Amino acid sequence: MLITENFNVKVDIKINDILESDKINFNISTKNEMINRIVSYYLKFEITGIEEEIKKSLKNRIGSIKTKLEIANIIEIIYELKKAEVTKEKEYFQLNFRLNKDTFKDYEDYILDLEEEKINITKFFREIFEWYCNKKQYEREKILYYKTIESIEKQLLEKNLRKRSLKISIKTLENKPVEIVPLGIVTSKNENYSYLLGYSEIIDKVTLKETGKFAIFPTRISNIINLKEGKRFEIVDDEKIDNPSLYLVGKSTIARANEMINNRVVSYGEENKIKLALTSEGKKRLEIILHNRPFNLNKICNLNEAGCKVKEDDERAVIYEKQICEGEEKHIYTFNSTYFAVKAYFLSFGKECTILEPEKLRDEFKEHYLQAIENYNKN
Repeated sequence: MLITENFNVKVDIKINDILESDKINFNISTKNEMINRIVSYYLKFEITGIEEEIKKSLKNRIGSIKTKLEIANIIEIIYELKKAEVTKEKEYFQLNFRLNKDTFKDYEDYILDLEEEKINITKFFREIFEWYCNKKQYEREKILYYKTIESIEKQLLEKNLRKRSLKISIKTLENKPVEIVPLGIVTSKNENYSYLLGYSEIIDKVTLKETGKFAIFPTRISNIINLKEGKRFEIVDDEKIDNPSLYLVGKSTIARANEMINNRVVSYGEENKIKLALTSEGKKRLEIILHNRPFNLNKICNLNEAGCKVKEDDERAVIYEKQICEGEEKHIYTFNSTYFAVKAYFLSFGKECTILEPEKLRDEFKEHYLQAIENYNKN
């Protein structure tokens, strides 16, 4: 069998569509680079488990297996086991790619480990691409950025007593290096992306200058361009921090980060008490639209119901009350969230949502809609 770095593999066109989409969504420069990352991950972490699954299936069908060399063609067997009951016509795409030096070495070693070398190369790679494309979007992101995630996990608080910060370059900040304390990795509720939660000095995105204030910020894993180890930091009681510092992290910050990870909260900036009113249509949207919703509907205390009590220390509780104003139902919600999260979610509600408090956020919503009206009047 000819062993080469160049391949032409016919795949279902849906697979090619996912690869093209992921290349853009996950900031990969070329499709060839992305394919190399997928193949490399598969050969390093997945192939052994798949072989074991095949052996178990074969054992049930034909009895005991002494060695893996009794499996003449692993990929043929995979397809035999996965064969659909009904074969449908599919539209195919010819995928051309080249393995880089490191990926090719892993691939070559695996192929040469099979003494009989009867493996069907086209089906081998097609199996890899189908395996990748059948995963959820955030799982595919983790495959493509597994090396970055491994570097981050080496510095996470619970796993590393050295407690060092990370210096990262982020695509959305024009490659400006940012030093952060890594607090954890969280997957968004819609399961689209994974984020690194980092404690860092706030940056004015307009001027790209530090503000002297510190907060927890999420950064998409696939937006990280470069990552290096930084300086040591300490975790201390909040009252021991006289001046804000990146290298002295309060225990309350750690607790807040853990809560964000547990609740899968992804938001920017400091939290404030928010109060807003929704129409009945707005309430329907709130219950249906899950993406970026700034609070958990499971933590609502309904003031219209008897016996509703909220503990003073329960900052995540949402207070809800229904009111009738001039014959129209108004659904009032009071909760803690960031301006960024509220705007990202509720601006699309238009007339179905009215910000009541705080005044600053109310003015920002009003200015947004007035500017939109002005833009329409110009045309």
